[in-house]
Amino acid sequence: IVPIFHNAVFKNTKKSGFPLALVNIGGVSNVTIIDGYNFYGFDIGPGNGPSDRISNERFNKKMDRGGKLALKGTIKKSVALDIIKTIKKISNKSYDRKELDVLCLKKTNKLKPENSLATMAFVVSELIKLKIKKFHPKKVILLGGGRKNLAIRSNLESTFKEDILAAEDYNINGDSVESQAIAYLAVRSLLGLEYTFRQTTNVISSLSGGVLHNYN
Repeated sequence: IVPIFHNAVFKNTKKSGFPLALVNIGGVSNVTIIDGYNFYGFDIGPGNGPSDRISNERFNKKMDRGGKLALKGTIKKSVALDIIKTIKKISNKSYDRKELDVLCLKKTNKLKPENSLATMAFVVSELIKLKIKKFHPKKVILLGGGRKNLAIRSNLESTFKEDILAAEDYNINGDSVESQAIAYLAVRSLLGLEYTFRQTTNVISSLSGGVLHNYN
């Protein structure tokens, strides 16, 4: 539901041309495509969810901060490609985080912990490449906690080179984008303005956020 906010923030940017791909790597990865005239949004696949679970359960850490543990591991391509193949069979408009987490942990549980994280970082970045390449983005802007994962970013840079940027490259605090988006959507809802669209959530017609009830 946040592509309308992404579009509001980036539609007038003069830093780069269009199309722009704004990739949010949270628990699930999703993307907003802005072509200068319209915007689109859809889920990509797993984000930090599986890696956070692996870090917690196998390293007793909340997360793989900066992707440092993943960078120490070895990518198991056969496992990664199996995960990607399975995810491609699932409806690709919207994913359930729990379903993705269970799938990825099941596929990687026999690998060494560092290799599990390396493999998941590869899966995340490869799915991003796969899902956005048809839009031929001029710039790929990383949002969410996953933008700090160097294992993910380095693999993306192998394809997109210097076209990979982070929110901070646009003087935006990448840690507050989501909270700002929710505030923006709340205001649109109060004003009765639409924020979910056919090209983002596949609704039949554009919708606002419902009706505000006062319980005082």
